[in-house]
Amino acid sequence: MTPPVSRAAGTFRVVLSLWVTALGLLLAVPVLERLVELPEAAVTAYSNVVQLAAAATAAVAAGVQAGRSRRNPTRGGVPSAAWSAYAVACGGWALGQALWTWDETVVGRATPFPSVADVGFLTFAAAAPVAMALAGRGRTRVWSRARAVVDGVIVACSLGALTWATALGRTITDGADSALALVLSVAYPVGDVIVLAVAVLLLARTHLTRQLLLLALGAACMAVADSAFVYLTAVGSYSTGGPVDAVWALAFLLIALAPRQSHPDLQVRQDRSSSAAVLLPYVLVVAAFGTFAATAWNGGTLDRVQIGIGAVLVLTVIVRTVSMVLGNAELLTELDARQRQLARLAYEDPLTGVANRAAFTERLSTALEELPARHAVAVAFCDLDEFKAVNDSHGHAAGDELLRAVASRLLAVAGPRDVVARLGGDEFAILLTD
Repeated sequence: MTPPVSRAAGTFRVVLSLWVTALGLLLAVPVLERLVELPEAAVTAYSNVVQLAAAATAAVAAGVQAGRSRRNPTRGGVPSAAWSAYAVACGGWALGQALWTWDETVVGRATPFPSVADVGFLTFAAAAPVAMALAGRGRTRVWSRARAVVDGVIVACSLGALTWATALGRTITDGADSALALVLSVAYPVGDVIVLAVAVLLLARTHLTRQLLLLALGAACMAVADSAFVYLTAVGSYSTGGPVDAVWALAFLLIALAPRQSHPDLQVRQDRSSSAAVLLPYVLVVAAFGTFAATAWNGGTLDRVQIGIGAVLVLTVIVRTVSMVLGNAELLTELDARQRQLARLAYEDPLTGVANRAAFTERLSTALEELPARHAVAVAFCDLDEFKAVNDSHGHAAGDELLRAVASRLLAVAGPRDVVARLGGDEFAILLTD
């Protein structure tokens, strides 16, 4: 009889193979259209159904994983709340795609804009950043959290500058048929900027597992595909069945695969203080200012939005640099305090607070080396008779309290230059010097 785990793994491999085949065919549509004449209705139906199935699969996978994480919260990994947010994001997009598919495939008309489908599509832009923030949450120091906020502003502004130079700027410039249409047209690229910014920060600033990597890459693919869709629509070049549709399906496939990567050993080792986390915001700033330079090189002038973004980027880079300096100073202070604490622990008995064997041995060696300059050095040894009986009769807590009381009394009778040490167990020693 085949074990359930093996049957599940086999089913997963079959489903994955089908998805890879479907994506390959979707990517091959533009090439096939150049070789043979494909029915436009068939291409449209196939592309829409693949996207709808991909989004629905990701929503179901995230929802199932949310239930598993809720039932077993001690297992670790991505928390249940993050999976629930991903389920909402993918489910909303699937609902929008279902309405889109109904209009294009069943009714045979172009989906009006704006429409109810836009609510579903924008649900992903609203829920995905929340999901990624919940997935990558963790305890960080104050300056690290402050720098994360600053990095978020830098990444968002840099990506905003790139988007403004392509989809968003054209959308605002061309206008729309109504105020609602204009708001939705702006909401798509702005949402994409937020999704992509959070995905970039998640990839750069967290200890990545394969789950987080797939979830962040899936959200990033969605943002890139959405931005490409807005731009191609603005220039009148978008058509259903193109590469953009394949990227959408790929994004949901990555999200759907993430729950399978739940084993604790499947980790991508990456330090939060890695060079990628430090350099990434600056790379994006250079890219943003590169768009400004390209505009000026081509004889154009920077508009108010670009000037404002540039000013914010300059200020945030300054703030980030200052926060890094202050954070490093805090780290150095903390490191010095920990070194002093470690040095103290290395020569102190943790139970009684007196010197330990290592400290006693070192002080004894020093005293013997200085013996010609001293009048006398003496060592007194003390152990507790029947101490085992105390432990056996009254418990280890009472035994520990007795050891602390003995240490306190020895300290009370020892001189200021004498060393009281616990050598181990119930054995004490006193180094007497004059």
